[in-house]
Amino acid sequence: MYHYIRNYRIKNIKIFGIGFGFLALAALIYFIIPSGDDSIEWNKFDLAIYENSINEGEPIIIDFYADWCIPCKELDKQTFSDKRVIELSKKFVMIKADMTKTLSEETAKIANKFNIVGMPTVLIIDSKGKELERLTGFVNADEFLKIMQKAY
Repeated sequence: MYHYIRNYRIKNIKIFGIGFGFLALAALIYFIIPSGDDSIEWNKFDLAIYENSINEGEPIIIDFYADWCIPCKELDKQTFSDKRVIELSKKFVMIKADMTKTLSEETAKIANKFNIVGMPTVLIIDSKGKELERLTGFVNADEFLKIMQKAY
């Protein structure tokens, strides 16, 4: 009888563990997969695009992200997919800098140039080339809109 109860408990614990694992996986997928088709039109980071935008007097937003960065995924899913943010982003040159390969020479050059120490980092640069805001971590759409409006 004791072995039957013990085996029953172990079996229930395993089932609970598997169920909890699936629930955790579902939550992770929810945060990683962007919602809908709405998103900002990003330019891949290129120093020439950045310098040209400065010379043309255009405000810039640069999103420094990494594929392994969960808050970066949250920004994409919750902030950068907001229709108001998308609409206002059309007044900026929007640049995404992929910092996933942290040990590469190219990533190191970008990190040194912009003093990037972690992801996500979002820089808001005005039309004169002055850094107005440096955001680190997740910011919701309402907060991000306020910051964008100050820059434009």
